[in-house]
Amino acid sequence: MKKLVATAAVAAMLGSAAFADVSVGAWGKAVVGIGNAKNPAGTDTTDAVITNTQAWGGNGPRTGLTFSGDHDGVIGFSAQAFWNGDQFGIGDVATVWYQPIEQLKVWVGRDNCGNPLRGDACYGTWDMFRVGTMAGAYHEGWTFQGQACHGAAIGVFPIEGLSFYASLNYPYATDGQANAYTDDANLANVLGRKSSYALAYDIEGVGTIKAGVEEKGKVAQNKDGEKKDQNIISASFELKAVENLTFNIGAFIPTVQYSCSDEGEVTGSASFDGTTINAEDYAFNKINTYVKYGVSDALNVHAQFGVKLNCPDKKELKKENKDGKLGFLVAGGVDYKIMDDLTLYANAGYANGIYAKLSSAEHSDILDFGIGVTKDYGEGCSVSAGFVGATNGKGMYDTTYTDNDETKYPFSWGIPLVITYSF
Repeated sequence: MKKLVATAAVAAMLGSAAFADVSVGAWGKAVVGIGNAKNPAGTDTTDAVITNTQAWGGNGPRTGLTFSGDHDGVIGFSAQAFWNGDQFGIGDVATVWYQPIEQLKVWVGRDNCGNPLRGDACYGTWDMFRVGTMAGAYHEGWTFQGQACHGAAIGVFPIEGLSFYASLNYPYATDGQANAYTDDANLANVLGRKSSYALAYDIEGVGTIKAGVEEKGKVAQNKDGEKKDQNIISASFELKAVENLTFNIGAFIPTVQYSCSDEGEVTGSASFDGTTINAEDYAFNKINTYVKYGVSDALNVHAQFGVKLNCPDKKELKKENKDGKLGFLVAGGVDYKIMDDLTLYANAGYANGIYAKLSSAEHSDILDFGIGVTKDYGEGCSVSAGFVGATNGKGMYDTTYTDNDETKYPFSWGIPLVITYSF
């Protein structure tokens, strides 16, 4: 009976393939990470270690399968399954989509619509291993918010060059229940506190203007003591008028601004408790810029600059340190094609303590660099090797340890050896 059912399933799949475009692919990345880490015994030293990891950290290697299907451009799906070392799970995407007309598309599922408008700044050793200013949220969504969510997304394209996305973030039902009584699934909360909306207009030959609002699902206290939903307004411009030049600038403005009274009462943060400042980065105005210039067919130069305005200094939260501080991040890199299949990468970055940790205390800032080379075998397959280094615990592994009650911050170094495949 099992054999009969399996045969029928294969026949049904092959039969459906005659009416739809169904494909199976594979993608994965293995990173062998050699570097220094604090001794787990807590002694006053660091040891050289070796592990399998991922470019974005965590266990590894990542091996995965991708499935997708498309029926006449009207209904389709995309799904990923992966293994991280000994862990199996759903990949970045598990979604079904429907496009009844050219001007409307609906995605339902996990990380559904991708990020068609997100303004990224990914370069250098980003795909090898991310340390220092390469780590965290410093590159993806650098100049404009993302659109992907877990729930449903709607894309509307009324005229050429104009697009609108509504990303409705809500949970899946579990154990057959609809989660109807949870705040996360409450329709009013989904539409008014958990979702994101974005609008973009492409001016032919000039560039793209973007605007959006990202609802953080957080409650913040404003300067009048009222508790309000914290949302982030995004605005961006991407210049496309100059050949070989990418120039993107974006601003992020919270609807509840950070402020602090002379008595040390903090407002505008995602959570607040007396003079405690929340570092979730929801309460500060940010302006970010990313530039890429193709000097030649072989050489690209990257530059990145960002600021956080009106920040506090947690080092000593007194009246004179309660606000008005400037956080900044500056970074850049080059990639040079030595041969058609061999590319050299180099990058460096610095973020001051206010930007990284809302503090000017010693060891709060970040300094990093990386260099690497990639051998390209075509069709998404490559092998890379490099060297990365960073200060203050932002390296490949944590090197911070305590010696006689004094915290030590050894320089962190790492050698990523990377194999990437895509079939």
